Amino acid sequence: MTRLLKWAVVGAVLCAALVALLATMLPVCSRRIAARACVERADALLRTDDYDSAIAQYTQAIALRPNSADTYYRRGTAYDGKGTYDRTTAGSDKAAADFDEAIADLDRAIALKPDCAEAYVERGLAYWHKGDQDREQAEYRKALQLKPSLADSWHLHRLSPAR
Repeated sequence: MTRLLKWAVVGAVLCAALVALLATMLPVCSRRIAARACVERADALLRTDDYDSAIAQYTQAIALRPNSADTYYRRGTAYDGKGTYDRTTAGSDKAAADFDEAIADLDRAIALKPDCAEAYVERGLAYWHKGDQDREQAEYRKALQLKPSLADSWHLHRLSPAR
């Protein structure tokens, strides 16, 4: 084979490899983009207190990207807000189930990203809503340990020096 022909073959092989690589990457990229769109829609819905629709959008995002700590954190926050709303409209049993869902999502967020101080704060808030002050305080302490700048947060000022 001539030198030019050898380079043409090498170029064709490299092109084929690049096309194959891009073909495997496109689904990942499109899932990431679709998940991001779901999260953005959910965030907008959450700002209007449409908890059920926001949770549905976060759930779709999680189906697309199941290892996103941020999305579990956001859905946990939505469940906590829903629980607060349900406490006044649907009763304490429904609210307790919402707070349990919030805690489960925040557990998953923390498992995926153990240094996410905000997830500990949110989990502490869910425990506070459930009336579990000891666990609430432990969550806030962990959040402060990870991120001392959270000390000004209205949730964390409740920590007493004696505890």
